[in-house]
Amino acid sequence: MPSTPEVPAAAVGGRRRSLAVRLSFWYAGTSFAVVLAVIVACYFTLARALEREDDEFLRDRLDLARARIQLSRGDIVTLREEIERGAGSRESEPLYLRAISPAGGIFETPGASARLDPAVIPAPPFGPTDVIAADGRPLRVLTTTFSDALGTWTLHAVLDRGRDSQFTATFRRFAIVVAAFALLACALAGDLIARAGMRPVQAIAGTAERIRSTSLGERIPLQGLPTELAELASTFNAMLDRLQRAFDQVSRFSADIAHELRTPLMNLRTTAEVALGRDRSAAEYAEVLASCLEEAERLTRIVDSLLFLARAEADRTKPQAVDFDVAEELASMRDYHEAQAEDAKVSLLVECPSPLPARLDRTLFQRAVSNLVTNALKHTPGGGTITMRAFPEPGKIVVQVRDTGAGIGPEHVSKVFDRFYRADTARNSKAGGTGLGLAIVKSIAALHRGTAEIESQPGKGTAVTLTFPQGDAASA
Repeated sequence: MPSTPEVPAAAVGGRRRSLAVRLSFWYAGTSFAVVLAVIVACYFTLARALEREDDEFLRDRLDLARARIQLSRGDIVTLREEIERGAGSRESEPLYLRAISPAGGIFETPGASARLDPAVIPAPPFGPTDVIAADGRPLRVLTTTFSDALGTWTLHAVLDRGRDSQFTATFRRFAIVVAAFALLACALAGDLIARAGMRPVQAIAGTAERIRSTSLGERIPLQGLPTELAELASTFNAMLDRLQRAFDQVSRFSADIAHELRTPLMNLRTTAEVALGRDRSAAEYAEVLASCLEEAERLTRIVDSLLFLARAEADRTKPQAVDFDVAEELASMRDYHEAQAEDAKVSLLVECPSPLPARLDRTLFQRAVSNLVTNALKHTPGGGTITMRAFPEPGKIVVQVRDTGAGIGPEHVSKVFDRFYRADTARNSKAGGTGLGLAIVKSIAALHRGTAEIESQPGKGTAVTLTFPQGDAASA
């Protein structure tokens, strides 16, 4: 069967752009937009200020011209002299005045006729307006009317804005040059900022790339990282902690499996080799077969337990919940283990209100409690007591198996739910256990979304508590 060619990640997700490039574009674009907005605002502010200054100047000259017309009292000679003098002007910006008398007479400053083309001057009254003269020069026009004893006068004031236009044009050219340099500076600054900001990310990526199965102890240093990246690095380090613990657990688990399977296999091999060493009687062969069967049963228990744990962790074991009475089940457990308890001279008690309804997987519940009782019988000396307790709590049911046995040292309490873990450092399995009983109990509790906890004091006994949610908590 032909193999499927591996598709590069970049082809699957489309073309991928560098985050540093994106940040550079964003920094440069945002900074340049701010600079451009400031330049544009300055330009329009300047242009508006020049217009206001020109308008105030035009109004002042019109007011002055009107006052002089009124003072002339119809003296044509005086009026002409006042108007022709232009009523004052601003340096390098010619001001032109024209007065139209009620009789139709026109009085104007020299050169006004070339500028004050009636076709471009709005009819009075009209506010300040920009017009273009016949020679193409920009003009600012203000028109007004007033009345006196002779009738209604019309006044036109026109200011040549060529100097203002040159100034604003120079400012525009300067602004374009500044904007070009600003764009270049923003692009360079954005690139530097983006690269500086990406260095911690590159450091995190470098650390992640260096991590192998032989270097799971390496961590990302948090010193000097920004808050957001520090949180990411801390989360990544926590993930590495969990992976390292899981890897160590798997390594120990592999070694434990090899040890646990090696012992019965060696027993089988040794027994068979001894049996085949010489001719034996039928009774002796029967004894050898019985010993081999015992070791085979032990191997079967180990394999079955491992298979159950593997399925539970892979979510392939689904609890089949049914309604039953916990008090009746605990009583059945007591009857089932009663013979073992009598042989060990241990009292087996049940403390549970009846009825205590529960909705759990009955088979798994029985297996968990049976494992706890069996484990307690192995570690409780004669004359001791094992108590199976159960009681309801809001939203859950608590089941506890307590014994008065030898107890467990505090250094072992946190590890007794691990697979193949035994508090006995000699790893003695003469009692027939596989070291998987408590691990199975914890898995059964987890399958029901519950918990398993243990409390123990050396010389005083051990208590294992299972908590099973009920009602809405169980279906959450």
